[in-house]
This record gives sequence, C-alpha cells and structure tokens, in this order.
Amino acid sequence: MLEIILESLELFENTDLVIEPVSDPVKKLISLLGNNEYSFSQLMNMMGLKHRDTFRKNYINPAIELGLIELTIPNNKNSPKQKYKLKKRL
Repeated sequence: MLEIILESLELFENTDLVIEPVSDPVKKLISLLGNNEYSFSQLMNMMGLKHRDTFRKNYINPAIELGLIELTIPNNKNSPKQKYKLKKRL
C-alpha cells in the first residue's frame, strides 16, 4: 500500500508542473485506498470520521483536485453506487 503512495508521489516529482503539497488528511486517504474502490461512507468509517461536510472538504475534494483519486461514476457524482479509487498514472 505504501508503495502505491510512493509511486504516486514520485510521478508528481517527475513533472514540470507546480503542484500543491499533499496535506496529511489526503495522504491518509490515499493510503487507505490502495487498489480498492470504496464508497464515501466506507472511507469515512475506515478513517473514524463522522462529519460528512468536513470529510468532503478536507479529504475527498482536495484529493480529486490534485488528481490523486477519481470517481467510479464520473457522470453522476451523486449516484448511490458512487465509489472512489486511486487515479491510474501512466
């Protein structure tokens, strides 16, 4: 699992883009994802969090904006079957 995080971070180091630093909450989130897909509720439970808005603001949205995670149903963000996974890097 840590290897996946390291590979993701190394990919960012090898680009010429200016990238915002990855916050500790986002690092924790991507470390939990591994190669699996999880729903919003599953991720909150795994992290021991209860406040949905805070989880979305501090964990999910920054990870999506940084291109670290992606939605499994991108065309329907509010789908009850929506899950999150690490974004594949080339």
